[in-house]
Amino acid sequence: MPEPYGPRDLLGIDAIRGRPGMFIGTTGERGLHNLVHEAVDPARYEVMEGRARRVEVALRPDGSVRVEHDGGYPVDLARELGRARQTPWPAGPPQSIWSTPLLGVVNALSARLTVVERRNGVTVRREYVRGERSLAPTVTGPADRISTTLTFRPDPELFEPDAALSFDALAERFRELAFLHRAADLTLTEGGRSERFHSPGGLRDYVAHLGGDPADTLLVSRADERPAGRMELALTWSVPGEGRVLSYANERPLHGGTQLTGLRDGLDAAFRGRVPAGPTAVVSLWLDRVELEGSLKDVLGNGPVREVVAEAVREAVEARRAGGGRSGRRWVRGPSGGAPGPGGGRSPWRSGG
Repeated sequence: MPEPYGPRDLLGIDAIRGRPGMFIGTTGERGLHNLVHEAVDPARYEVMEGRARRVEVALRPDGSVRVEHDGGYPVDLARELGRARQTPWPAGPPQSIWSTPLLGVVNALSARLTVVERRNGVTVRREYVRGERSLAPTVTGPADRISTTLTFRPDPELFEPDAALSFDALAERFRELAFLHRAADLTLTEGGRSERFHSPGGLRDYVAHLGGDPADTLLVSRADERPAGRMELALTWSVPGEGRVLSYANERPLHGGTQLTGLRDGLDAAFRGRVPAGPTAVVSLWLDRVELEGSLKDVLGNGPVREVVAEAVREAVEARRAGGGRSGRRWVRGPSGGAPGPGGGRSPWRSGG
């Protein structure tokens, strides 16, 4: 009789290759995309921390992916590539729920992976085959810049035969991440197609992408010790249609939870129960500890978030409405003349990421 499944089963390259779905979700197209994000995220964090300026991602004809950034990693790269272990969802920039370091999972699930580091005037190359080192760090020449290039080819033995990388799917997530992080600067290339993702306007740019008017967008930002974190929110009634709400916790898309309840509470209080129909909002939370509920773990359960979001939204909306002028009047009336949404003023919001 096999032994009960336990955390030790999640350790080591063989365990990762034996259960890839535990680390990247699926062995289909979505899993391939998750693998790319795990390779890109450490480089992206270097940009967000100011230790690099940009990340370039290239989808190559042979199915491999090249990730390059003009910086290094503040870790022992050989050690990071050689191990993976189960960890809880972390604070700050999120890593995978099931694995750390991210590069260890990418290495284990790749048929071949190479790393070229340029720093201190020399170029050093490392190579791995299915997670095992095949070339020790080797100096291959001089270097006149600082950069790190990671190239990997997902192992076809581990993924479904029809799984393929999609430029459009990766671009959608990179664009979303650029909206959530003003400092992020990514470029995605495939053949003759290339797109840069950099949004210094942050959530205001996100609202504009959804079809809203940045001039009629209210921005709210607040740090609070009650949920041990901070929130950013963009709110407008300038997007055509019934409106929608997008929300995230530490970059993770949410489909319900205390952040939405708090947003509704704040709007109800500010509009005295007659919220104009069709609001569009983007809520981004950064929490030291994220509590997720629901079968898909996409519903935020952090109780204090509701109170903090409601308070911040009420104060900001009331101040905007009291400001007068065209913008203030628009907020009083809403784009359709102040008609409340159905159900006593609550709008038929669609939440999603």
